[in-house]
Amino acid sequence: MGIKVLCAFQSEEIFEFVKSALKGFECEVVKASSEALALFLTHKNFPCLIICELISDDGWGLNLLSDVKSEVDLSAIPFVFLAKRQSEMSLEQIPLPEGAQLLMTYPVESYEFVSAIKKFICEMKDERSPESPE
Repeated sequence: MGIKVLCAFQSEEIFEFVKSALKGFECEVVKASSEALALFLTHKNFPCLIICELISDDGWGLNLLSDVKSEVDLSAIPFVFLAKRQSEMSLEQIPLPEGAQLLMTYPVESYEFVSAIKKFICEMKDERSPESPE
């Protein structure tokens, strides 16, 4: 599989949700549980999409976004944040980090999640599809 999606989460639950939601796509879901590993895997795999938790114990998701967007070769990779839903906070109260394409709350229905992110995966599939022989 040539298409990869990087999931940068410390939460195994969210990683498994993303992996399950993307089963219907022909892509490999790569897991990173730290900022350093996520940046390394981004360089190594050049994923079509990075999905990251917004709030981690040390805030590394925002650092990862900044690192990825500051590198010319990586800056075009779409970045989607998932924020764990807090009962006292609505999504409207969380600003979309600069450079990110989308912010969603988790838990989210699988079909809603796929509907929101499939354009990023499909765009990359179109760009990377081999040319037909003449």
